[in-house]
Amino acid sequence: MCGLTLTLVASAARSAPAQPTVLQGAVERVPQLSHVFFLIGENTSYQDVTAARAPYIVNRLKPRAAWLTDYSALHSGSTSDYIGLTSGQYLPCDVQDVNPNHKCHQDIPNLFSQLDQRGVSWKEWNESAANPCDFYDPGTDWSANIYGVHHNPALYYDNIEGGVYQDNIAPSPECLSNVVATGTTRPDDMSWFNTALKSGDVPRFNFVSPNDCQQGHDICGRSTDTVGQFDSFLAHEVPRIEASLHLTPTASSSSPTTSGETNLRLQPVTTVSSSWRLAARSSPACTRPALTRTTASYGRWKTPLPSRAT
Repeated sequence: MCGLTLTLVASAARSAPAQPTVLQGAVERVPQLSHVFFLIGENTSYQDVTAARAPYIVNRLKPRAAWLTDYSALHSGSTSDYIGLTSGQYLPCDVQDVNPNHKCHQDIPNLFSQLDQRGVSWKEWNESAANPCDFYDPGTDWSANIYGVHHNPALYYDNIEGGVYQDNIAPSPECLSNVVATGTTRPDDMSWFNTALKSGDVPRFNFVSPNDCQQGHDICGRSTDTVGQFDSFLAHEVPRIEASLHLTPTASSSSPTTSGETNLRLQPVTTVSSSWRLAARSSPACTRPALTRTTASYGRWKTPLPSRAT
């Protein structure tokens, strides 16, 4: 994978008007967020996201979004980016996109476990997965229902999955409850996710991983442009997200990545961590470089995101 395209849709807390939260020892301000939806596309560099190829992103999202232009993928392997994004480090097997049931998993703090510690509800939604907490790859491109385990980071953490990756042993109750499919294995099925949005039955943090077609990883059907596939997915889902719970979007961040660099850029996740005061991600597996400073828009506020080690 050459890069991720990250779309962060966030809502301020409904106790209005929300005031920016000041972190201890920092001058940056991040507003208190109520709900966050984190959608991921793949294999896209900054120069690929044009009005011709991605009209919804460029014409509808970008004018009211933080647009991160120096946001780089960690490695060419998908899993290393997903694990780095949610824990600040990755293993050599992650670079090779090894599935967790092949001894590629860790027992370390991560975004999901820290949400648990803070009592923040969450789900990871995986399109075309055949089962909750599914660590096998079903589907094909021609049927528009290919699910990739290595695009499902929560499965790689023992404190979420349960640490036992065997067919005859059920994963942890939390994984079965929180790491779920967006719908059936029918083509591009987001029906369960959309039903949850319509009813308002969604947690505060939602990590959405489309299937390989809708996230732009593979060419599918009669499409000739993977960027357009992800753009169409966002055009279909983001309005539903914004309408759910009658939320007023205060941060909508489209973040095209560039390839060929190894610096860890985690501004959107850092925004969530700062708002909800999650513990700093840490692991003895590697040393994490400091985040670069950038400017993001939150409603009426324009404030730099935290510039500190992850």
